[in-house]
Amino acid sequence: MVDFKIVGVLKDFPINSHFSRQIFLSYENLKDYNAWYASDQSWGSFNRGMQCFVKLKPNVNKEQVDAAMPGLIKKYYTDEDVSTYSF
Repeated sequence: MVDFKIVGVLKDFPINSHFSRQIFLSYENLKDYNAWYASDQSWGSFNRGMQCFVKLKPNVNKEQVDAAMPGLIKKYYTDEDVSTYSF
């Protein structure tokens, strides 16, 4: 069992929000639950039940991240994986 500290409460999401989850953990905190989840080898373990949010550095925009994704996919995924996963 792993204990987590509650640091905030989110409520009253608008009806059109994609936030329907009840618990949010940082990627960093996953290592307390399971160290493998926080490792570089765990990319394939995430599924539709998990969402990953990224805080961009100042002066980095969505288009730049979108342009970098093909290189990331090529580095970490096989051709078969590419046909299965999307970002």
